[in-house]
Amino acid sequence: MKSPIIKNVLPVLRAGLSATLVMLSLFLPGSVYADSLINEIEAVIKPYVSHHVFSGAVLVAKNGKVIYQQGHGLANREWKLSNTPQVKFQIASMTKSFTAALILKLVEQDKLSLDDTISQHLPEFDQKKGEKITIAHILSHRTGLPRAFIIPGWFTGKFSGQVSNKEFADVIGKQDLLFEPGAEARYTNLGYFLLGLIIESATGQTYEQVLQQQLLTPLNLMDTGIAHHSSVLSLRASGYRVAKSGGYKNQSYINLKVFGAGSAMYSTVQDLFKWDQALYGADFLNAESKKFLFGPRENFGFYVQKFPLGYSGIEPNSTITNGELLGFSSVMTRFVDQKHTIIILSNNAINSTEKFRLTLDIAKILYNVKNDKTKLPISFLFTKGLVNGELGESIKTYRENKSLYVVEEAALISVAQQQLWSRQSENAVELFNFIIEHFPDSAQAKRLLTEAKAQKEN
Repeated sequence: MKSPIIKNVLPVLRAGLSATLVMLSLFLPGSVYADSLINEIEAVIKPYVSHHVFSGAVLVAKNGKVIYQQGHGLANREWKLSNTPQVKFQIASMTKSFTAALILKLVEQDKLSLDDTISQHLPEFDQKKGEKITIAHILSHRTGLPRAFIIPGWFTGKFSGQVSNKEFADVIGKQDLLFEPGAEARYTNLGYFLLGLIIESATGQTYEQVLQQQLLTPLNLMDTGIAHHSSVLSLRASGYRVAKSGGYKNQSYINLKVFGAGSAMYSTVQDLFKWDQALYGADFLNAESKKFLFGPRENFGFYVQKFPLGYSGIEPNSTITNGELLGFSSVMTRFVDQKHTIIILSNNAINSTEKFRLTLDIAKILYNVKNDKTKLPISFLFTKGLVNGELGESIKTYRENKSLYVVEEAALISVAQQQLWSRQSENAVELFNFIIEHFPDSAQAKRLLTEAKAQKEN
């Protein structure tokens, strides 16, 4: 699709060389065209920032070239230090894209096979389960293992102290399988934790050493690595949640060791763009490995899908990796046919609905699709109300001005769920009641309201 600028100058090109130079100048850094894109992206991001929906850094590339990179909000609120493209954020489950690629690299080197079982590398793991679950099952979330959150003691601090890899692997081995390995796909971090141990068994080195030597150093990802609470890490962003009475609080302590090869990495938007670009070439992974990595069924660390741009009829092919951990959220969307990239890293835990909404808003700019928004998402209004300690006032504002807002079930559930995760049960109950009022058939809201009420009573 031609942009309006291209359409306007096409007749001029017939005038000769001087007109051609005029055309080319539009694509030089600092040109009118580039400035226009930057201004459009800034305009899209502005309401996310002003309503406290987003704090972090954004990088946008068009045709493989960075056209926008900017920090928004504060990396550290105590020192009032701003976010920048160089700030390091925890990337949570985006870590899985690195681990999956690292596994495939070791397969290329004949150090592993996708058909290897857990038992072949971790003989101390529960044998009955370990003999059934292959590396391919783990990569594609087809193990049958549950999510970590259901492990007894997870929310009471049982795994916040010193827990060895072997001890946590033993805990995983004791969990009942939800289904036979390979039968279906269900997301869990536990399998990827085990992949880290399998890498160590196959190489005789720590997962962190192999990651550094095989991936980070060759690709010059100097601002990416495994996050450790004890490390002095320059330009590290602090993670924040909304506090009970408004404002922000520091994220609760989490033991990153038990997240391991599934969710323990940090990075910057600039390093992630290098990672994105490396995945197009053949220097790091061969063609066969990339078929597995980007197979539409496997989801080896990436989700491969069409990305509908509203009602435009445009649905570019995309590969997406994302994550969320207390205080942090991340997403990288690669539009592979055009080599467009949108990377969003957050240190106020922008919820999944809003980070994909922001991705969509920016993608429409890249594909010259009109953004026809006329109403503000009610989730923006309520998020701002939560941060200002005025949720009740925000609900009142909506009731008095309903025509100004669009009410979306998924976005509201995401906001309410984060309040539940932050143990802000009073806010969560109020939000879930509002959702059920507007979506009386929402089974998810009813289930989560029950959880919020139970949390409030305890």
